[in-house]
Amino acid sequence: MYLELIDLDHARELDDFVLVHPNGCFMQSSYWGRVKTDWAWNALLLRGEGGAICGSMALLQRRMAVLGGSLVYSPRGPVWDAGDMDALQALLCGAERFAVRRGAALLRLDPMLTEDDEVHKAFFRQAGYHLSQREDYRLYQPRLCYRLPLAGLTAETLEQGYHRSVRTNLHKAQRLGVTVRRCGAEELGTFCRLMAHTAQKNGFTARPESYYRALLRGLGPYAGLYLAELGGRALAGAIVVFFGPTASLLYSCSDPESFKLHPNEALQHRLHLDAIKAGCDTYDFRGVEGRPVPDNPHVGLHRFKAGFGAEFCAYLGQLDKVYRPLPAAALWLCARLARL
Repeated sequence: MYLELIDLDHARELDDFVLVHPNGCFMQSSYWGRVKTDWAWNALLLRGEGGAICGSMALLQRRMAVLGGSLVYSPRGPVWDAGDMDALQALLCGAERFAVRRGAALLRLDPMLTEDDEVHKAFFRQAGYHLSQREDYRLYQPRLCYRLPLAGLTAETLEQGYHRSVRTNLHKAQRLGVTVRRCGAEELGTFCRLMAHTAQKNGFTARPESYYRALLRGLGPYAGLYLAELGGRALAGAIVVFFGPTASLLYSCSDPESFKLHPNEALQHRLHLDAIKAGCDTYDFRGVEGRPVPDNPHVGLHRFKAGFGAEFCAYLGQLDKVYRPLPAAALWLCARLARL
């Protein structure tokens, strides 16, 4: 096996590999690098016998605002065949050499491994990685998620996996005339107005329209903007990425005054149907906070996602390999303070 370092202009092979790999993620493609223009993008290709790709690892690099240095980050990476520890070792060694050469304070990754994977947990611990298993949104990627299995489902059988209350709400929305359409970037203003409502209700800061525009442009044909409407009035919206075997819900929003019209059920149903049409076998609802237990103040979001038949998934967590302890510690402190 041998490694090859590539840039955005030489990423076609990588994208083709990640697109079909069962552990691939759009964030490991060059399309995500074209979205994250404030980060420098490179990637490692691991080639085996005959030059065939057997693993890859996208590497985003950005200067740190605290104490100098930089952060090298591999979102949802690396990509390799489960159980091939030699490939994983080779990719990590290459990434670590890259980080050291670039003067990074730390190398960060959050692979698509589950928290009960004791083999890989021990592997990373022995390799000197610091593991964070926070259950809120302070990690770079949500660790706790809901994933809806779609394999074998059709438009006719999809609703059978929904909870009875979800089916009831969906049918009510349909009777009232709520419709869902896939839009272009020309509707981003409407989407951002809905997002502002959601941000105000939930206490976070919405991103500017320019970010969503760059997102749709960078992800190209893989990203879809959707609006749920009634009588020409937008009630809810979402941005979804259909990439390989997985459809990922990146952003969703709604007008709180439209709650009784159930636009969110209608919107999600349409997204699931389109994911099936796109050949996806999983719909990733992405993040939640905490566990699905009654005393969790965020349990309502858990119930909403689980109501569609989605399964709770806890990933291993965020892994950091530190090279410059002082700026790395400052970065961790900033992350802790961000939600105080």
